[in-house]
Amino acid sequence: MAFSILAGLASVGCGGAIPPGRYGVASVDVEGLSSLDDAALEACLGTRRIPTPGFDVGSSSSPECNEAPFDGRRVRFDLWPWPWTQWPLFDESVFERDEQRVVRWLRARGHYEGRLVEATVDPPEARTSDLEGIDHEPCANEERGCQVHVRMQVEEGPPVLIARVEIHGADDVDEELHQQLRDAIPFRRGARFDEGEFDHAREAMVRRLADESYVDARVVGQVKVDVTRHEAFVAYDVETGPRAVLGRICVYGNGSIPATPVLGATYLEPGTDFSLSDLEEAQRAIYALGTFASVEIRHRAETPATTREETVDPESGEVDLTAQSVVPNPEPVRDPDEASSDESPEASSEASPEASPEPAATPEAPSLCRDPRHPAPSGARVVDLDVRVTPGRLERMGVGLGLQAGNTLQFTSAGASTSTGPLASNQWDVHILFAYEHRNVFDNMLRVRVEERPRLICPNQFPGCDLSGIEQRVPFGNQISLDVRWPAFLEPRTVLVGGVTHDYGPAPFLNFFRHELDGRLGLERSFFDGRLYLSGGIRGNLFFPDDDQRVRIRSLREETRALILEQSIYLDLRDQPRDPRSGAYVAVGLQESGAAGLSSWDYIRVTAEARGYIPLPAGIVLALRFGIGAMFVLDSYGLDPDNVYDLAGLGPFSQQLTGGGPVSNRGFPAGFMGDVERREIQTRPTPDGIELRAPVLVSGGVRRWEASIELRVPITPDIGIAAFVDAGDVTKQLYFRFDHPQIAIGGGLRLHTFIGTVRLDVAGRPDALQVFGTSTLPPPCANNDQVSCRPNPVVFDWFGASGFPGAVHITLGEAF
Repeated sequence: MAFSILAGLASVGCGGAIPPGRYGVASVDVEGLSSLDDAALEACLGTRRIPTPGFDVGSSSSPECNEAPFDGRRVRFDLWPWPWTQWPLFDESVFERDEQRVVRWLRARGHYEGRLVEATVDPPEARTSDLEGIDHEPCANEERGCQVHVRMQVEEGPPVLIARVEIHGADDVDEELHQQLRDAIPFRRGARFDEGEFDHAREAMVRRLADESYVDARVVGQVKVDVTRHEAFVAYDVETGPRAVLGRICVYGNGSIPATPVLGATYLEPGTDFSLSDLEEAQRAIYALGTFASVEIRHRAETPATTREETVDPESGEVDLTAQSVVPNPEPVRDPDEASSDESPEASSEASPEASPEPAATPEAPSLCRDPRHPAPSGARVVDLDVRVTPGRLERMGVGLGLQAGNTLQFTSAGASTSTGPLASNQWDVHILFAYEHRNVFDNMLRVRVEERPRLICPNQFPGCDLSGIEQRVPFGNQISLDVRWPAFLEPRTVLVGGVTHDYGPAPFLNFFRHELDGRLGLERSFFDGRLYLSGGIRGNLFFPDDDQRVRIRSLREETRALILEQSIYLDLRDQPRDPRSGAYVAVGLQESGAAGLSSWDYIRVTAEARGYIPLPAGIVLALRFGIGAMFVLDSYGLDPDNVYDLAGLGPFSQQLTGGGPVSNRGFPAGFMGDVERREIQTRPTPDGIELRAPVLVSGGVRRWEASIELRVPITPDIGIAAFVDAGDVTKQLYFRFDHPQIAIGGGLRLHTFIGTVRLDVAGRPDALQVFGTSTLPPPCANNDQVSCRPNPVVFDWFGASGFPGAVHITLGEAF
């Protein structure tokens, strides 16, 4: 079966049609490299093979020209081109330049005696197929072109090693900065000389000086290469110039969008010290306002190009290489989804010979400027800044088809996004999304988004779909939401956030349809380039079942209301949030509910979590997490303490502490960890007798703790595996049960994609590691019909097998 599928794919996956009479490049092979990576060299060639899906084992899956690493070792597994893939055509003139590029690339990697031994093209007729005036034999296939295979045999030769590294001219800076300049050089004596590392070191030194207010800093790098002795002598000459302070700051290009919050979001003040990093952070803060397609802050008219000069002594063969770098403008921040162009329609139109000369363009006037309040210090260099913004699409409408499951994975016409909701992971849906968004309501950057999401809901963990417990109707639902985001509210980097959501459909874990109305209004603020985040606000929630539940009073799901004050704070010191490899993360959340009976409860809820990431050799990462939470229900109003759902003691259903699932203890499905109990729903008699209703799962608790340790091992840049141990407990008791760890041991597969990490985890729960001592968990259920007991989820119970205790999770994003 597998062979027939692969054969079928091979027969259809051969790319698009090659134009008749032309040659399409099927393969480009570089042979002969021993210490260098052939894929890194191929990335610099103009002759490219047809793109094919596949994966690498060993190094970067997408090497870029002249970007490290250059010595990665890999094994490439190619599949087949997609049928719609366009073939790259062979071009003789490009191939001739590639022969020169090979030699130049080897020199740049420090192999000055490297050479191209042989370059072959099969069939050789392809080399003359596109040359006019030469007798040649074109591709014989009249219906479609022919394939061509390119092979280059190279010889590295011995590498040039670094004999000495020196820094000159930095005597006027303090010792700490001087040491930072030395640390910016990634190579030391005895290492292979590489022009890429030579350039990166020079640019890093200039940047470090720019962060210390030396806006006129200049670093000149000089290399003398003795090709005969295979030695390189490297020296950097540093010029600092005077320290700089900010002068006039002006905003350009904002159009109808107010300029005051744009300037305020920068947190740049005239008269303060210049810093390149501060300019880059200011760009990101303006972009975070959510209204602009591109943001650029310039401290000079244009970014100068790096100058480079190379001379070769014809007698000795010694090579002298000189290159210099100066402080650039920050790289602009752009929205990848916005089509931006600096060229106006008037500029792109052709001028008519009869047309009269256009008058000289008048200089662009700024919309807002801020001047220094005090004269600059004596001897300081004054630097004026231009803040140039381009408004994005202010109105957006979209319709898309989506899947929401696990960590709330959404595919829409606007892209993909993720969020985390443990309760939602025990329910998934297929939905249609209708969305409208305006990003500048009232010309004040007020962002309003309206969504409607008709849903077909499955009340199980993805991808299961058992509808037997739902009321006798199709599980259709609908979500309507209004979200508001007002940046620069009260102060430049504070955001007012609010929204209202109405959700109708079967509730997670419950067997009836309900309406839930949730509203929120609050403020959020980030500090230190987003590393520290604070938020606070008020939230209201109404929960009421749809029509008659047809159950006895103690089985009735009561209508509830909640008025909640909530605050959160996190400190994110990870190297990258999506796929962290080092650093730490700490978060704390607080909730208070009550307000003199306006809420169905008076309660306080506290949750906290800490994560750490330790990099190990070979790209391996050791990830650790510990979380803890407590719910203190002080009082309830109008709720029956003997009700089957225990709402009087557990608090709002959506805020109850639960455990298990893809972002918790992976040995359990979402909501199944700890004091989980399947309880009977008692129905009222009907004229036809007593109607049976499926039992309900009560999974909330008032104390929760969780701990995880995970070893993440990359197999390829796109594929990895993981081994993990999860533990934790959720209890209705008023204390933490650390002797009930309910340990799960498992492993998983990771596939890194452009939308995030697609994750498959399988975990089992060894009986001996569930409880140490006397168990206070509810008794386990003997079968699926028993009530007043704890379900025992199992995996691999297909074909009548009993399976073993555990769970399988398919979701998007790392567990933590």
